[in-house]
Amino acid sequence: MGFGVEEIEEILPCFGDVAAMKIALARKSSEIRTAIAAEQHKLEKIAALCGALDKERVNVIYDVELKAIKAQQVLSLREIIPSYDAEGMLWEKLGRFMAENSIVCDKGGCAIYHDAEYKESDVDVEITVPVPQTGVSKKPFQFKELEAIPLAATIRFSGPYEGTSAAMEKLAAWLEENGYEVDGLIRGLSVITPADVQSPDDYLTEIQVPVKKAG
Repeated sequence: MGFGVEEIEEILPCFGDVAAMKIALARKSSEIRTAIAAEQHKLEKIAALCGALDKERVNVIYDVELKAIKAQQVLSLREIIPSYDAEGMLWEKLGRFMAENSIVCDKGGCAIYHDAEYKESDVDVEITVPVPQTGVSKKPFQFKELEAIPLAATIRFSGPYEGTSAAMEKLAAWLEENGYEVDGLIRGLSVITPADVQSPDDYLTEIQVPVKKAG
């Protein structure tokens, strides 16, 4: 029952006294409940810490990197869609077209945002997938060369696509601190996609922003 040697010696004389035994056992019961509550509190703190670590892992945002982006041959689909959240409908449409026409692609789908600023609705979005060779364009699907970016500020984040906003905020702060300004259309590159992994926690996305030194 968890009694120590000293406690046993203390209650031995009470074995013939029912009332005294009840008092001793009640006291021990209270001590055990107090100890359990303390350990439960420790468990709750550990669980909270584990949750915080999991959240941090899911939303990892990496450091900004400056690099050149090469031109590449792509299959493109560009449309006005209701909102940025509706981008998935474009990928589904492009996927069906590729399946119906036996088009293979390389890894690394990219979304390009053609609006000059953030919009709540009717957004102009283009999605592209790299292809090993060109083909016959069928509107609205187009084979084209996606132009190179001589200098891009890039930032990667892991986890669900909801992490885009936080990554963009970090990138914008970096541009201001380092004297760069945006010089072209923003791209979102899917490095690890739903086609590669099952959990959104394992997605990896790279935001690419053409930049130049602020004048």
